[in-house]
Amino acid sequence: MKKFIIILLLGVASSACFAQEDVGLQDKIIASTFKTLARTFVAAVDIEKLKEVNAAKINKMDEEKFDKRYAAAYKIIKDLPPDVKTHYGVFEVMTKKWAIANMRLLDKKRIYALIDEVPDKIIAGQFKTYIMKQKTELQDVDLMGRIQEFWQRIIEKTGP
Repeated sequence: MKKFIIILLLGVASSACFAQEDVGLQDKIIASTFKTLARTFVAAVDIEKLKEVNAAKINKMDEEKFDKRYAAAYKIIKDLPPDVKTHYGVFEVMTKKWAIANMRLLDKKRIYALIDEVPDKIIAGQFKTYIMKQKTELQDVDLMGRIQEFWQRIIEKTGP
């Protein structure tokens, strides 16, 4: 009887967990892993210092460099739900001043909330895209040739 109740509870809990989004188990695991890593990073880092350092980096950038970097970042965050983008001030076009102001509004509590609001599909999709890109780049590399070059350099350094 205990086993039946445990299985029933696990079934209800897992269906409630998956009811939020139409995601597969693989996507859920990928997203959960990255969300846990993100929360761990936030817990360990000095947020105020990180904001200061990044605000200084943004201030040092010229407008062209900032626009280019923001455009690259926006390609990743553009698929966030509209209400999340609006809540956190994420728009297709961003100024340095607005980016710094948005960043200064963040604290650990808001960052944790943001991590939770990112849909699992987006995280898993970005990860899968990254993996496919890495596979494609590795296919273009002569792996055996590189291994042989590596060993040749080791042999040259260590001598005969």
